[in-house]
This record gives sequence, C-alpha cells and structure tokens, in this order.
Amino acid sequence: MRWTLRIVQAALAAMLALGALITPSALAAANSVTSSATGSGHMVRPDGTFRSFSFSAQASADGTVTGQMQLNSRGFDVFVHIAIDCLRVDGNVAYMSGRITYSSNPAEGVVGELNRWSVQDNGEPGNGTVQPDLVSSIPANPTNDPTQTCDLQNNPPAPTRIVQRGNVQVHN
Repeated sequence: MRWTLRIVQAALAAMLALGALITPSALAAANSVTSSATGSGHMVRPDGTFRSFSFSAQASADGTVTGQMQLNSRGFDVFVHIAIDCLRVDGNVAYMSGRITYSSNPAEGVVGELNRWSVQDNGEPGNGTVQPDLVSSIPANPTNDPTQTCDLQNNPPAPTRIVQRGNVQVHN
C-alpha cells in the first residue's frame, strides 16, 4: 500500500513539474514577439545640428506594441521621451509612432503630442554595406493628426537621413 502511494505521489509530482514547464512556454508562444525594431545613433538636421536618438519597439502576437524612444535635438534645445504605441514592419523598414511623455522644452516638444517616424535597416555597419542605415525626420504634430499613427494610409515619413555613428535593426 505504501509503495503504491509513493508511486502515485511521484507521478503527481512529475505531472506538476511537467505542467510547470509547459505552461510558461505555451503562454510565451501566445504572446511571442512578431516584429521588432531597435537602434541608436545620430542624424544631421538640415541646419547642420545633430539629433541623437535611441529606440526599441516590439509587436506581440496578440497585437500589442510596446517600446520607448529618447530623442535629443540640439538645434531645438529639447530632450524628449516617447512611449511607442505602433510598429509596422515592411521588409527592412520599420514605421513607428508614439506620444511624448516627457519634454525638457515644452515650446519644442509638447507632452501628449503624437510623433511618427521610420527607420531602414541596410545591414551591419562595417561589413562592406554600400548604403548606411536611414532614419526619417520626426515632423512636429501639435494637432495630433492623424489619430491612427503608423498604418499605410497616413503616409508616414520616409527614412532619408543617414544614421551616423549608430545602427538600426529591423526584424519581422
């Protein structure tokens, strides 16, 4: 009888352990990352000043998008933080948007303002890549239009400025 009880207890313990191993991976698979974009670097504005940026965004299988962006625009004397709420990856180009959550200069970056931008991943720096990674401008949007941020019909800005001393990674 004791021997049978020990076998039942061991089997139960094994099933619980197996269940603990399977459950997290099943949950992770249901909410796995489907696309992502990360990067940092500098771009030169038309007035010759540097704008430094750093960002990370990911879209999950359940449709949620999370991410952050930091931007320091020396020409406008502003540092902003943006919470990314939209990511669309098309090949090696990522379109993103989000709202400003912090601004060091409210005259140049308004908290709550919706911003959108794009980046283009052209390979790893230093491996003989002919074209460097690109980043778009980040146009001001004080009226927060359009309300949908980085989908196709809103014509997000094209990446046209060279990423200097940095790298962009886009994965789909």
